[in-house]
Formats: sequence, structure tokens, C-alpha cells
Amino acid sequence: MTASGNEAPLPGVTVQVRGSSTGTTTDINGNYRITVNSPDAILVFSYVGYLTKEAAAGSGPLNIS
Repeated sequence: MTASGNEAPLPGVTVQVRGSSTGTTTDINGNYRITVNSPDAILVFSYVGYLTKEAAAGSGPLNIS
């Protein structure tokens, strides 16, 4: 996950599968890895001071800014 505007990575962003307890956080480079049961799963990205974003997991890498 990156900060909008300057594309700097955001470490410590919470990434959670909506409606479940499955989640992780981004590393120092803004990278994360999470396993979902369905490509229709919705991922919720939250970070203090930023708006929460949601995105469909899809079938491949997902980059949020």
C-alpha cells in the first residue's frame, strides 16, 4: 500500500478480509500477503489518519494507494 501523491510505502496498514478474523499488516515496504477463500472476498485496508478502503481480492496482486 502506498500513500497517495508521493507513492511512499506505508508500513503497518491493516489488511483484513471483510466479515472474518483473517488479516495481516503491511511490511516496511508496504507489501502484504493474505490468503482468501474466494476471489470475490473483499479486503479492507485501514491505517490511522487515512480513509479506509475496500477492494475485491480478485485473482492476482492488488496495489492500493
